[in-house]
Amino acid sequence: MGPAADDYDFRYALTPYTKSIQIYVCPSNPTNTADLNDYNPSWAGTAIIKRSYAANGGAGDGSYGGKRPLQDDVPGTHMAEIVSPAMVIMIGEAYDRAHPDYWDNPNDMRMWGHMSQTNWLFCDGHVKLIKPANTVQPTNMWNITNAAAPANLIGWCSANPNQPAF
Repeated sequence: MGPAADDYDFRYALTPYTKSIQIYVCPSNPTNTADLNDYNPSWAGTAIIKRSYAANGGAGDGSYGGKRPLQDDVPGTHMAEIVSPAMVIMIGEAYDRAHPDYWDNPNDMRMWGHMSQTNWLFCDGHVKLIKPANTVQPTNMWNITNAAAPANLIGWCSANPNQPAF
């Protein structure tokens, strides 16, 4: 038994291929004890994965300057569509984001954990610690073509004094 198709979370999709669900927990994140299942009760009966990460996906409404690699309720993006996989974020740390992906407002984009930086997993498989503001300029790493970042995304990724540090 698992989540409904329209509620599916990348963490549940990857779990059968991992040795431990602990890979989904950032040990420094103070919200890492909150369950994803608290967000969506339909996931009851599945592995109890904790909150620490979010995917670069969601509605394709242009808030990120173009299509993101993981879209809501549609098949994933083919690697051939991604112009520069080493420059496109797939997954990143998120302070308390139970929903599978980053959303379109600064409260859901909270990602200033490690000395004002965040760990990002890129589409080519490498991970890098980068300040969120550096993910939008000079290169927008949030869409599959690296098209210019819109002003709202630049604002969401700019330093925010209300962001928790851990």
